[in-house]
Amino acid sequence: MPQLPLLPSRARPIRARLSTPTAHHAGDDTTTLLTSVRVQFDPADGWPLAALWLPMAQDRDPDESWVYLAANGQLLPQPLPSDIVGETAQPVPPRSPGEPLRNWVDLHELVWPARADQALLVLLHNQTQGVGEGFIPIEWAMTSVWMQQVNAALPELLHKMLHARRNGTLNWDPRVAVVRKPIAATPSPIPSVRLAPAAPALTSWVLAVGSCAYPSQVFDVSSKDHRRNPPLTALTGPADRSLTRLAQRFDPGVSLAGGDTTWQPQAAIFTGDQVYVDATAGLFDPGFQSDALDFAYARFEGSQGWRALANAAGAFWPMFDDHELRDNWSPGQGNGELQAARERYLAHQRTPHWPALVPTQPDGSLDAAVHWPNGLPVYAVDVRTHRSPRTADSLADARIMDEAQWQRLRTWLDQCTGPHQSPCFIASSSIVLPRRVRSAIEPAMALYEDAWGGFPASRDALLSELWTRRASNVILISGDEHMGCVARIRLHTDDATQAIELLAVHAPALYAPYPFANGHIEEFITEVDHFVIPQPEGRALQVTITPWFPPPEDGFALVRCTHQPGAGWQTEVRYDLGSGSVNAPSTGAAST
Repeated sequence: MPQLPLLPSRARPIRARLSTPTAHHAGDDTTTLLTSVRVQFDPADGWPLAALWLPMAQDRDPDESWVYLAANGQLLPQPLPSDIVGETAQPVPPRSPGEPLRNWVDLHELVWPARADQALLVLLHNQTQGVGEGFIPIEWAMTSVWMQQVNAALPELLHKMLHARRNGTLNWDPRVAVVRKPIAATPSPIPSVRLAPAAPALTSWVLAVGSCAYPSQVFDVSSKDHRRNPPLTALTGPADRSLTRLAQRFDPGVSLAGGDTTWQPQAAIFTGDQVYVDATAGLFDPGFQSDALDFAYARFEGSQGWRALANAAGAFWPMFDDHELRDNWSPGQGNGELQAARERYLAHQRTPHWPALVPTQPDGSLDAAVHWPNGLPVYAVDVRTHRSPRTADSLADARIMDEAQWQRLRTWLDQCTGPHQSPCFIASSSIVLPRRVRSAIEPAMALYEDAWGGFPASRDALLSELWTRRASNVILISGDEHMGCVARIRLHTDDATQAIELLAVHAPALYAPYPFANGHIEEFITEVDHFVIPQPEGRALQVTITPWFPPPEDGFALVRCTHQPGAGWQTEVRYDLGSGSVNAPSTGAAST
């Protein structure tokens, strides 16, 4: 189910993730659809007291604004209390004694309004008299008096929400604040049993890949008019353009120039540097880490591009890398810094956006296997927090991840590789291949590289592992260099007829305005490259890389995997850039 922002009673943007619905059988032909949701709210409002779905529909006026769907089927831009008297608020479980106030809550088995295909979730909070002008204070008591207060407050609340885009009083767009109805489950005679709805066989799937979004400054921020009109226009600031284009791609109703609906993504993964704690390299950054983290995440969550994407994305998974902490950070440079940065990442990026059941590792590593219904598997590796410190003497044996994570990755590969398997992805915040020119010529120069090339033992171990498994269905995705790249990797030993081919896709920066901080194509080997990895029993693994580079512009990558009967899975790559879309040369089959 798509993960979309919903709204609390003070009309501040929040986010929620709907689970697989439950079908509750209530009679011969009546099915009550129950949903579970993890919803994020502003802690300044206090703990929510109740929640309810309000049925919504899209009007046919020129603005196609959202309106309330009354029980009699009427569309009401400003309903009266009598129009919504039948809506039922459901209590939110109270906090446990002594539990810290957090910014999210899990709500289970909320009754979906039967007559609606779309609905708006409203959280109800106690409000102090005089706070939030125009709202009636809600006293917590599940009584008829309390419900009368709720019903009296909701019409004005809806009026403010639904007309916000027109008069500019609020900083969000109601058109994207409404949740689509979950896919209905098959009715069951057993009440409250969670069902997995039958899904058709997966034949096509598109993953968007992005990284590195510098925050906007005074001259590249979107205008205030764009904040009330999020679709991409001339008023969209440079810092928000890539994210706004990606948000539009998630919307099946948006026509995209130069593209078709077969490139509409089902998920987006961001390989790191969504926030820049050190955005000005220390020149104007706050002096204390806690202040820098607060400042960076406030800008991240206030960005119009990120908010548009959070409103639209079916699945939106941000990973952790160095700028969530400090440029090119490695263990040994301050573990206290890491703990604070990790906590903020988990609270602001991982918990609100990743699937609720994805655990953090006992050793603190941020690697995780993620899978969603009717999708393809991804393993997000953590190549930042548990890498080996390096010196000239230890370079040859240094590892980009520790042994525990390496074994978890191998266990995941056990499940995802083999004959006739569908494509699967290894997502890394750092580029694996192609190689840089300087370390290819002088291996000791790898000490000055932050990516997999700076840990040649780990890079070679990964390629050897994929060769041993004949894992041609694995696709490597990465970011961080502020430039796009597609690398076809051919692996074989003595018998070249037994070669396998892998695909590595590197995302450009979503926004990287400083050329001195960007990777450049000439730093990498741009022609066919070849090197050898020693193997047991005196054998050698031959590695041949054929790279291709799109224009060096801001944007994101789209990876489309399509199953063709009799031909297996085919993989295609498209880059959505500021100047338009460009397709990578044919990449062939991911697996058969």
